[in-house]
Parts: sequence; structure tokens; C-alpha cells
Amino acid sequence: MIVAATPTVDPVTDQTVCNNIDFSLISFTGSIGASFNWVNDNTAIGLAANGTGNIAGFTGGNTTGTQISSTITVTAFAGNCTGKNTITFDLSVDPLDNPGFSYPASSYCTTEVDPIATVISAGGFTFLATTGGPTLVIDAVTGLIDLSASDEGVYDVTYTTTGLCVQDSTVSIAVNFTPTIDVISDQTICQDANFTAVTFTGISGTVATTYDWTNDNTAIGLAANGISGITTFTALNGTASQISGTITVTPSTLTCVGTATTFDLSVDPLDNPGFSYPASSYCTTEVDPIATVISAGGFTFLATTGGPTLVIDAVTGLIDLSASDEGVYDVTYTTTGLCVQDSTVSIAVNFTPTIDVISDQTICQDANFTAVTFTGISGTVATTYDWTNDNTAIGLAANGISGITTFTALNGTASQISGTITVTPSTLTCVGTATTFDLSVDPIPVVDFIADNLTGCAPISIEFTSLYTNGNVYEWTFGDGALGNGIVSSYTYQNTGVYDVGLTVTSLEGCANVVDEIGYVTVLSMPIADFSFNPEITDILHTEIEFTNASTNGDYYEWDFGDETTLIYDTDPTHDYADIPGQYPITLWVYNNDNNNGLCRDSIQKLITINDMLLYYVPNAFTPDGNTYNDIFKPVFTSGFDPYNYHLMIFNRWGEMIFESYDANFGWNGTYLNNGEVCTDGIYIWKILFKETMSDKRHNITGHVSLIK
Repeated sequence: MIVAATPTVDPVTDQTVCNNIDFSLISFTGSIGASFNWVNDNTAIGLAANGTGNIAGFTGGNTTGTQISSTITVTAFAGNCTGKNTITFDLSVDPLDNPGFSYPASSYCTTEVDPIATVISAGGFTFLATTGGPTLVIDAVTGLIDLSASDEGVYDVTYTTTGLCVQDSTVSIAVNFTPTIDVISDQTICQDANFTAVTFTGISGTVATTYDWTNDNTAIGLAANGISGITTFTALNGTASQISGTITVTPSTLTCVGTATTFDLSVDPLDNPGFSYPASSYCTTEVDPIATVISAGGFTFLATTGGPTLVIDAVTGLIDLSASDEGVYDVTYTTTGLCVQDSTVSIAVNFTPTIDVISDQTICQDANFTAVTFTGISGTVATTYDWTNDNTAIGLAANGISGITTFTALNGTASQISGTITVTPSTLTCVGTATTFDLSVDPIPVVDFIADNLTGCAPISIEFTSLYTNGNVYEWTFGDGALGNGIVSSYTYQNTGVYDVGLTVTSLEGCANVVDEIGYVTVLSMPIADFSFNPEITDILHTEIEFTNASTNGDYYEWDFGDETTLIYDTDPTHDYADIPGQYPITLWVYNNDNNNGLCRDSIQKLITINDMLLYYVPNAFTPDGNTYNDIFKPVFTSGFDPYNYHLMIFNRWGEMIFESYDANFGWNGTYLNNGEVCTDGIYIWKILFKETMSDKRHNITGHVSLIK
């Protein structure tokens, strides 16, 4: 008999799954060859009531709100043997968590009260931006959404449970941006001006902002309401004071409405710029005009022609005509009220011409007055100069227009006459101040003259005399470039020729008259004396002199040799002087015979020097024996020494001076000078000092002489 082993089954671990989650495959193990039967006590979990073998995986079910379980009992068998032991394990199915949650609404503006979620189970919140975003600031536990910190967009908000069987659910939340509008400055303009277009700006989201505006005062020219910005429009004001409209602007996007802002558009009434002047045209010398005005304001100007300067008081409109330039000006008065207005009138300033001071002219009879050009300060319109002359005797017409041309002065009297010229400048209707000047004419003096000689030889001195003495200055021209002055004037002609003589007489007033005599003076040729001689310097031993005549224009000659000899008439004479030293004046007269009987002559004088010769000798012995022959020792001078510069000295052999004389005619008689004793025979030394007559040369000579008795 075979006895089989009792089969056994190994323990199985409990499993818990969530509703709709698969249980894992359950494989039973045990003794070898064992099979297994199992029983399920709660089929609500989704498992059959029993079965054999393993339990395949199946989906757990739980339709309750709490966990449900079934106990699985497993019995092992083998053949006909059933195991005595069984095992049990539980299969539990937990119900799914409930992730349900909700918000008060599905769409919010960023400025609304932050919403909080209503939940069923414990869990947590996450989000996913489906459009816009990317950030939704949400509390992960409470689901509180911080709208102001979140980005505009649509978000899937998911709530995930934290129970045994985690579940989640999702709702869509839209966060719409609440737009803002920037502060808008007030505008104040004047009636009839254009308000600047107002563009509304602010912080917006992805959806364009709509700006709805209202105006509480359509009298300013703006509609009662509108959408978007306010375009430029013309301001209206039917009153005398400022009116305003308050504009309220509300920004919105979809259902989100931002905080409104307000600003004022104010309209001031226009100022009244009316003004006037007494006239529309003035001369620069008229009384300065002042404007009449209605409102406070100031004056400006614009030169339309001429100009450029109109000197106008900016407050009163007083025009300084004399300081203004000629022209037509648009004078504009601009008000200084809230709404500046201006009006313009045309004012013409016509220059009142002036005339420059004109110098008096005084000229002489028969002279031409210098043309007179009238000048002054003129405007753009040419100045007319009307002149009158109160004395036509000066040679000028009684009246005229413009300048005075050159004309010849007249004077039929013996004294000055004058015409007073009155000149009046004018342009259009503006007449300037007249000026006057004098044109005076002085008479000219009477001129004639005579001369004391009209013909002569050069050089010839002629005296000229004016026949009239009614002048102040007398000026002579003598025909050779020389000039003279005075009522009587003498002039010496040096050269031959025929000369014109003129006299100009100028009166005390400066009027001159002239007379010219053509070929009035004839000056004939004048001989010129000259000669030379050879030798020019000689001495008493060579006294024959040859003369060479170098004269010009001579016909015959006369020589005086200065030694009281007879005059010589030769052309080139030779003359022998006496052997007397000295200087002799030689005079040569040269005459011509040029139709005047030799009255034209010239002379020249030159000196010839005949020098002395130094001739002397000194005796070498003398015999002072009283026989009157050769009794005296003295040098013998024939010529050439100066007797006033003479000194003779005699010395004995001891060097004692025994004789002295300063007279060449007084010699030594052989005695001592002091006592008269006769000297002994012998040789004595002499020394002579003397000066030449031809020069300052001095001689100092010595020698010896023998005294013999």
C-alpha cells in the first residue's frame, strides 16, 4: 500500500489595491505535486467566489466610500488527498479619493478679490497655462489665487488628492488683466484754437483696452462721450470767461474695468486786440503819434517795404518818427491776456529829407563857380531840391531845381557882390528845412607895367614897375623861369635871348589878373674873359711872361699888366716885368661888337707872383785900420732876405760874444762891443740868423773871419 504525503500550500501575502486597479497575479506554491482550491468570501472586490489554481490578475472594484476586503482561503490537494491545512490572505480594495474642487467663478480680473478653492478631499494644487501666462500665483494647499500677481492667461488648475487612492481633477481658470490708464494733464487753450489730440495710454494686457470717455460740458466743442482717444477739435467759448469740461476716462478689457481718471479741457475767451493811430502816413519831422488801444498788450512791427527800423514804444505804441527809417510797416498789437490776439495796421513813414550845410563860395570876376551838388540824408524816394537866387547880377538864374552847374561869375562893380541861395529839400509831401549859402564875386585888379631898360648885355639888371597899385600881391615872370614880386621888381638876366615878361596882380580878396608882354626884353651876348700865363710863378731872374687869351665872344682886348706899363691890345701878348719881386694884378678886358658898339664887355683879373732870390755873401777877412777901405765886417745881401729878421753875432776863440747887431747895414768894426777897444788880429767866429722874404724859412749860418790890421 502506498501512502501519499499530505499536500501543503505556502502562505500568500495580502494585497490592497484601489478601485479599478488590477490585483497582481497570485501564484500558489506548496508541496510537490500539490494543486490548490481557493474560496473568496466577498465577490464585491471583483473576484469570483472560488476557483482552482492560481488567481489571475483582475481589476479591483469598490463601489463604496470605504475600503472593502475579501478573505481568500486556499486548500492544497494532490490526487485524492486534501491537505489538512489551509491558508488565508486578504484582498482589499480601497475606494478612489474624491478630487472634486471648485472656484466661485471660472474667470477673474486681476483687480478682483483673490478666489479660494472649495475641496472635498485633502490634496494639493498645481496649474498649467494653456494660453497666456506663464505664471499663476496659486497657494498649493488652499488653491488661493493671487490675481494681481498672476499673469493674464487661461490656466488648467489641477487638484491632486493625498489619500490612499490618489485622484486629481482639473478646472479651467481665466485671469483677465484689469487695464490702467495713465494720468492725463489738463489742457487750457483759447477759443477757436485746436485742442491737442488726447491719446489714452496705460498698462494693458493681451486684450486691447477699450477707453470709454464722457464730457460733462459740450459747450467747449467736444461731444458728450466717446470711445478711445479724443481727436483734435476746435475749442468753443460763447462767454466772456473761461469754461471747462471734465473728461472721465474708464479703461476696460472684456469684463475687466479699470479705475477711471479725469482731466479738464478749459477754453479761455479771446482777447480784444483792437487799436488805431490818428493817421496812416507820417513824415519823420511830424509830431510822434501814439496808438489808442482797448486791451492790455504790446506793439511789434514788420517792415513791408523800406525800413528796416521803426522806433516804436512796445507798451504805448508811440512812434519816434525822427529815429525811424523810411518805409511801410505792419504794426501789430498783441494782447497780453489769457488768449493772446493781435491785429495789424499799416503805417507809412515818409522820410523828411535834410540838406547838408553848403559852404559859401567866393570867386573872382570872370572865373567859374564850382558846380554845387546838393546832398543830404534822403530816403528811398528821390529828394527834390528847389533853389532860389536873390541876385542874378552874379551870373546865376533866379531859381532852379537840383544842383547848380558851373557858371561864369559876373561883377560890374569895383567891390564884392553876392547872391544868397536858398535850397529847400522835399520828397512827396515831406518838406525839409531849407538851408542858405552865399555865392560872392570879387572884382579883378587892373594890370600894366613898364621897364627901365628893354635891351642890354648879359648879365643885365632891369627894373620893372607896375603902373597900378590896386593889388595886394605882385608876381613877376621874367621869361627864363625866374620869378619876382613887389610893385617894383629888379631882375638880372644872365643869358642872351628874347624874353617874355608877365605880371600877375592879386587883390586882397585873392582875385588875380595877368598881363604878358611877348618878346619884351632882349639880352645880347656877353663876352667871357679868361686867360692863362706861363710861368704862373717866377722869380726876379725870369721875368718874361707869355699870356694866352682864353676868352669867348670877344672882338677886341685890352691888357693891364699891373706894373703901370702901357696897356696892350694884342690877343696873346708877351710882357717882361722888372726884376722887382712882388704880386702884380693882370686885368683883361674883353669887348664885343654885337650891334651895341662894344658896350658888352667882361673882364677878369689874375695875380702873377715874382719871387725874390736869396743872394748874399760873407767876407772872410777885413782890415779895420781906419783907411775907410774894408774897415767893416758884415754880410752883403743882394736880395731875398728880410732885414727885419736879422741877427749878427761875433765870438772870440774863447766863445765870448764880442759883437752883436740886428741891422744888416751895421757891421763889426773890429772893436769890443762893450769898451770900444780894438781886438787883436786873429780869427773870429761869426753867426748869422735871418729869414727869407719868399717864405717863412729861417737860416742859421756860421763861419769865421780874419781880422787883419
